[in-house]
Amino acid sequence: MGNYKTFRQRFNLSSYAWDIIENDAAIFTNAKKPSIAGMINLILELYMDDSESAIEKTVDRRRTVLRQQLADLPDDETKDRIIEVLLHNFIKEQSDKINSYPCEDNRVSSLTEENYLFTQKWQDKYDLYGGSVSKFFKAVIEEYARKSYYEREAIILQGVVNQLTYYKENSQLIRVMLKNGRKYRMRPYDICHDPNFNYHYLVGMAKKEGTDYKDRLISFRLSGIKECRPLKEPSGRIIASEKQKIKQRIKESGVQFLLEEQETIEVILTKIGKKNYESQLHLRPNYVDHKQLNNDTWLYTFECTPMQAEFYFFKFGADAEVLSPVSLRKKFWRKYSEACQKYDMTSSEDI
Repeated sequence: MGNYKTFRQRFNLSSYAWDIIENDAAIFTNAKKPSIAGMINLILELYMDDSESAIEKTVDRRRTVLRQQLADLPDDETKDRIIEVLLHNFIKEQSDKINSYPCEDNRVSSLTEENYLFTQKWQDKYDLYGGSVSKFFKAVIEEYARKSYYEREAIILQGVVNQLTYYKENSQLIRVMLKNGRKYRMRPYDICHDPNFNYHYLVGMAKKEGTDYKDRLISFRLSGIKECRPLKEPSGRIIASEKQKIKQRIKESGVQFLLEEQETIEVILTKIGKKNYESQLHLRPNYVDHKQLNNDTWLYTFECTPMQAEFYFFKFGADAEVLSPVSLRKKFWRKYSEACQKYDMTSSEDI
């Protein structure tokens, strides 16, 4: 198969998988020019052993789980046969899945030395891949590509998660550098996710580096972090009373809206707006008061960030009118006005 310095691997993937690789390379790497080969190698190194496509290890894991699930049965040949039949069916399902991935775009890419050495010792014990390591690599990558963004983020950023978890558990003050160049000094609280499991966030008490402001509660998307380093200065411990406040704030506002301060926000909803508010749960702020103004409208009061109110209510259009704060009302007016200008039909020949 050649030697490492000259070895290049062929990948015949679906167009969907290539799109995911290119997208994730742009998001998860810090390079100015994202490397497709680098992303492929990263996926293989971080996910290969845990993927269901690594059938030998997957079967071993499933055999252990099945023995636990059938622990009430006596350990005899009947139990062993049941387990082997279930595993045989699973292997057949995996084979069908592997063969269902389309081959649409054939490219050649270099491998890291670690992945190259893997090709030298890999064995196709269950003969799912016809002895082709290229087909095995394809299955791993296609499987990765079909995971949600949240799941892929957890795979690629597992090193960052482990590092930040260590800092948190050891009450370590850290410097966080974002990809946009901003730097913060932070006492890390935890790695959290938004209610719909879209993204991972680093949450903590922080202030922008070089300022004398007090620490404030803040969250950063993990994919937006370029680098984290421990500082030798004072402890990064978050005391119990702060932890309780952080938990309450996350519950009230959502982890993705921690950067802004909460404000009192008043919104008038029509019947349709009220119905939409009651049914659309994503990013929905909780109201602290509401009252009916007449048969057709209700006044709702919220304690949330302006950003959350904007994200949630902007799509309501005329069925939600922001009364206060004035700054948010003006922002809605400006954005709706700009949109109306784009769709101005008064000069259209069709009218």
